[in-house]
Amino acid sequence: MIIIDKLVKNFSNRNGETPIGVVIHIAEGTAEQVASTFRNEEKSSHYLICRTGEIWRFVPEDLAAWSQGIKMNPSAQIVLDRPNANPNSYLISIEHEGINDITELQYNVSAQLLYDICSRRKIPLDRTHVIRHNEINKGKLCPAKISVEKLIEIAKSFEPKPPEKAPSWFRSFLLSLVSFLNN
Repeated sequence: MIIIDKLVKNFSNRNGETPIGVVIHIAEGTAEQVASTFRNEEKSSHYLICRTGEIWRFVPEDLAAWSQGIKMNPSAQIVLDRPNANPNSYLISIEHEGINDITELQYNVSAQLLYDICSRRKIPLDRTHVIRHNEINKGKLCPAKISVEKLIEIAKSFEPKPPEKAPSWFRSFLLSLVSFLNN
């Protein structure tokens, strides 16, 4: 996974908060429009998943991107549990290039990034900790038709699989062989 830095000045400190969740957004425009907006307006996101499959980073994860906007009738438990905190201070944002939905390539790249963030930061890969932007602000349609459930499902496929146990007949054979060789 290659991440291209396109760092912007629109960020703040996390005020002692640690990221505990991820917010999924849709850009409602092209990658270049997003980059221009983040350079010229008081908005930003940590990452953008481009239609080409590139990942652009605008704000390092240890800083707060200006992506969540205002809280309005939030429904995400992670936000409801912190009524006096700014969601930017404890959430990581992933933006997606597009208007209404994203491509399969974007789903796969985004899920890979989501898995990486969650595994590094020990964030559970579930719907409590991976939320839609409109679960912070009910007035938003963002992230449109992006399925957060699908992103999580694909991300979980990157989890290492536990080693398979050898069949009992094979374990018995190996024990017999070791016993034979030791005599």
